[in-house]
Amino acid sequence: MLKKQFFSLLVVWLFTAMPFSIAASMNPVKQTVEVPEFMLNEIEPPGMVQNLHAVEVSFDHVNLQWDASSASDFDHYNIYRNGESIGTTTETTFSDTDVQPETAYRYEVSAVDTSNNEGEKAGVNVVTGESPYPEISAVQATPKALSATITWVTDIPSDSKVEFGTTKALGSSLEDESLVTQHIIELTGLQSDATYYYKAVSCNGEYCSESETGNFTVPHYTPLFLNVTVPPYYNKVSMPISGTTTKGTKVTLKVNGVQRGSDVADIEGRFDLLARPLSTTQRNTLLVNAVDEAGAVMNKTFTVQIDVEPPELTVENISQYNVGETVNVKGTVSEAATVEVFVTPQRWKGAPSAPDSFTAFYAARKVHLEWNASQEEDFRDYILYRDDVPIAV
Repeated sequence: MLKKQFFSLLVVWLFTAMPFSIAASMNPVKQTVEVPEFMLNEIEPPGMVQNLHAVEVSFDHVNLQWDASSASDFDHYNIYRNGESIGTTTETTFSDTDVQPETAYRYEVSAVDTSNNEGEKAGVNVVTGESPYPEISAVQATPKALSATITWVTDIPSDSKVEFGTTKALGSSLEDESLVTQHIIELTGLQSDATYYYKAVSCNGEYCSESETGNFTVPHYTPLFLNVTVPPYYNKVSMPISGTTTKGTKVTLKVNGVQRGSDVADIEGRFDLLARPLSTTQRNTLLVNAVDEAGAVMNKTFTVQIDVEPPELTVENISQYNVGETVNVKGTVSEAATVEVFVTPQRWKGAPSAPDSFTAFYAARKVHLEWNASQEEDFRDYILYRDDVPIAV
């Protein structure tokens, strides 16, 4: 009985593929087994790709080209970027669109045969171009009364556009076609206390970039008012002027048509100005101008006469004594003026006592009056009355 015998046969042919068959024999019985004809695969890889070069290098793609492989059993090409496989092709061109602007890359291409033998890699170095798309940065919104300022920066000159609205759908826009790198767009006519969404857009020709959507809230707006008073007459050539308005409002002063100062109202709305120099030979016209953060304007005009010479005042004699609580003061001034009367009260201890031992007698057509001297500490004098009318002191 024949026993099963197992064997293996290794055939190595280094250069070419060729057909062959196998015969096997065993004692004491000889048996021939025909093996189907097959081909031995060669192990020699294709040659190195020739004439690899970049036919086009842009900011967003690199196009490569090379000569066709001469290997008779060529199958495809392997493409590498910076040492990593990025694809295969059977063509003699390849386009890489997954690149960054202004970046250095090394590309390699190898030929592969039908036995998956890979030939030596050919390489080429490239640097992608500068991106024409503006790079937007430093986007900022500064809301003010009924308005907002949107600013941003781009790395290349480009136009300016802001899309905005009270919802994330935006819906409104404002733009400036000037090509700049420092961008400023003023949004006006906004609603008080409203929240707005916005994004910045800049274009360099057909290449446009936009920022992420941001938002801001318009501060509460108080309508402009202006409270200020100026006297029609003043006695110095410089005059301080104070008043109130809405906070943040810029207040300017013109004296006889010439601007003489400005101030910004503080958080409580106060402002202070100084009018100078004022003319002493003619009436002065003062214009107070207020402009709030929303652009609302309010003006007030005043006329001031400067008089640095004091008026001449003449006062008629005032009686040292007066019956009642009212004293009449009479006099004249040399010009229109405000006259103020100052009264200094003195402490009153009460009326003195009536004279003691008061007597009267008639002699030689005269009435003689006598009384004892007053003992009051603050005694000053006596007043004589006849029929309730003072006749002597």
